[in-house]
Amino acid sequence: MPVNSLVGRYSSETIMRENLPIGQVLVELSECSEEEARKIAQSQEMSKPLSVFDQNDFHVWVTAIRENCQYIVTTNHQRFPEQIGTIKRIHPSDFYEQLINPSKDRL
Repeated sequence: MPVNSLVGRYSSETIMRENLPIGQVLVELSECSEEEARKIAQSQEMSKPLSVFDQNDFHVWVTAIRENCQYIVTTNHQRFPEQIGTIKRIHPSDFYEQLINPSKDRL
């Protein structure tokens, strides 16, 4: 089911925070638990400023955190973090391969 994010595309909430570390912004806007906040803060790339990433897709990250997703499936590996807390960025072909062949632990 699609889920609406509290932070939409071109949100003033992200524009106002574009120079803050992405991990801090994700924690503030996703209203995640303290445990999840620690996981996000420890994740690779989470100290880079939000402006390094595609702010137009930020609502996807916030929604993924709020909904406890395992993966963000995207071909945009240049502007999406590799991992946000426990949420991994994966390519659609890798995700498809995992679906059709679950015995291989590729992800």
